[in-house]
Amino acid sequence: MRRIFFVDDEPRVVDGLRRMLRAMRDEWEMSFFDSGPAALDGMADLSPDIVVSDMRMPGMNGAEFLDEVRRRHPGTVRLILSGQCDRAAVLDAAGPAHQFLSKPCSAETLRNTIGRIFEVQDQLANAEIRTAVSRLQGLPIPENHLRKLADVFARPQASDAALIKIVHDDFALFSKCLQLVGCGFLGTQLDAIHPREIALAIGADAIRSIALEKCIFPTVPAGSILETAAGFFQRISGATAETARRIAAEENAEERIQHLAELGGYLARIGVAVLAAIDPAKYIQIWRLSIRQRIPKMDLEMRFYGVHRSDVGAYLLGLWGIPSQLVAIVRDAPWPRRAAEHAFSPLTAVHAACHLVEESAPELLCPNHSLDVSYLEDVGVRSKLERWREIARSVMEELEFAPGVRRFTEKFMSPIPAELPAGWSLQEELPL
Repeated sequence: MRRIFFVDDEPRVVDGLRRMLRAMRDEWEMSFFDSGPAALDGMADLSPDIVVSDMRMPGMNGAEFLDEVRRRHPGTVRLILSGQCDRAAVLDAAGPAHQFLSKPCSAETLRNTIGRIFEVQDQLANAEIRTAVSRLQGLPIPENHLRKLADVFARPQASDAALIKIVHDDFALFSKCLQLVGCGFLGTQLDAIHPREIALAIGADAIRSIALEKCIFPTVPAGSILETAAGFFQRISGATAETARRIAAEENAEERIQHLAELGGYLARIGVAVLAAIDPAKYIQIWRLSIRQRIPKMDLEMRFYGVHRSDVGAYLLGLWGIPSQLVAIVRDAPWPRRAAEHAFSPLTAVHAACHLVEESAPELLCPNHSLDVSYLEDVGVRSKLERWREIARSVMEELEFAPGVRRFTEKFMSPIPAELPAGWSLQEELPL
């Protein structure tokens, strides 16, 4: 039976939660606590699957409590449930909390949120990887990106254009901002927002806080091979997003579909970033091995992690409360037939874009995504494939991808320096 801890210092709120969730007693084992320390004592004996905490509590507040839960019980999913509190307090929880729910919260909303978390947990069977993903507060950011962001905020007023560019050009910062908008940390929830509006929805003060003040993100050392890999990953993600958007536009899809295609294309490889964040040195070796022996990275990931990148990415997005449709696009991008669709959709555009972008740089991107031509036939777009291939090539040319491939390969395949940041182990060779 699933175990959930609820923490709130107001007895009437605790009583209300008990009444509201009484119907779930046969499915969930629920415990209620009036403080963070009391709940932590309870966790010494029973580690919950999910903890739902109030934000404003005397002594140890919700953010402090969840940060301690993350440290002691990293596999536990952490939710904040709170009423009126200032923006700074909410941002304190942006690191340790996976999702934010506002009081008053209906029984249906709470049940749906918790039920959806259990659903994505069931879809990623590897408990060790689930724990590692749950521990993450954010994905790594290159040091030079943080310096650029600091320079932007050093100006008297950061322009909207500068803010949009720096968020959109950094995968880790973009994905964190998407989380904050998507799960309601800042009082709004994502539906079909334009990707470039996400930075504006968050606002300059919140971006400054999460990126420069809260120490949420691990950093990628400047000049390192990890920075080289992160930069290339950023470009591949951007190319896939733009290709997916243009494919959707080519099909005269409505704006909402184009936005979902762009977001899905950008996030389609987020599982790669997650696996690399869990063990950067191992992932660098996987990437090098893939290039050297022409083995798809997906195959090596399965061999050394035992999980598929799309499931890992979908798990993180599900924990973060990203809308189900976007999570499904990321999860099903390699296998669109699983979605049982019979017409063009954002998933169609993302599936095609992933393959066509990799096809455009085969010397570096030993293709991972096989194109399901029979699926394209089923949804009636097989005849569009050559036009879509032209779109992908055009995007790659506009991004001047080809010249960068050779430079990247030379640097990436050079000997790895012996010294890596503390905590990062390095094997000379991964055994096949």
